[in-house]
Amino acid sequence: MNMNKKKLLIVIFQLFFLIYNNNLSSNDKHKSLLNLLEFNYPAEFFFIQASKDSLAEGWMIIGGKGKARIEFSPPNNTLIVANRKWIIFHDPELDRTTYLPLKSGILKALLDPESFQSKKSFIVEETIEGEKVVFTIEFNLDEQKQKVFIYFNKKSLTLLGWKIIEGPNKEINVKVLNIKKLKKTQILKKDIFNFTEQMRKTGTGYFGPYKREVKKNQNNGRLN
Repeated sequence: MNMNKKKLLIVIFQLFFLIYNNNLSSNDKHKSLLNLLEFNYPAEFFFIQASKDSLAEGWMIIGGKGKARIEFSPPNNTLIVANRKWIIFHDPELDRTTYLPLKSGILKALLDPESFQSKKSFIVEETIEGEKVVFTIEFNLDEQKQKVFIYFNKKSLTLLGWKIIEGPNKEINVKVLNIKKLKKTQILKKDIFNFTEQMRKTGTGYFGPYKREVKKNQNNGRLN
């Protein structure tokens, strides 16, 4: 997985980590957004992710408190897990695991909103578009404007998807399919929000619905 795709997925994890931060803005629109996200979580769903040069389908669980898991449909075997502190990317073909800190970028604004609000760099807006409730989150981080649109069904209040715009020609759309709210006891089993060395060695790191066959690349790019 290239760094652009990693960056987009990091933003997704960061976005949905905001709900469990207790120091968020008192803005009514912000509170409304948090209430709707909390209504939907913890959740399991399938999704379609589209950008200018790629299309992918996958399965995702968001457990809250910075915990999430993404598994893509084959032949994409990339595994992504967030465990509150790290976003873990595992490429089984290359047998390569990458750890990136969760607290960066947009998340910094969400976890420390006062510093960004004082600069008028953090804005939440709410609109109604037909049968959808749309929240727009706009940031101005490091002189770069970024926008996130989150969509909910007006009647059922279920999460429909989101769109991330990082700049000209840098846009990703995620459509949520078949979302199902889970009980907390359902996500406590096993290490669903973890990726252990044992999982790496035995190839047992997948929990999703897909059947897959992974062939390791002998020339995995490791340095001797």
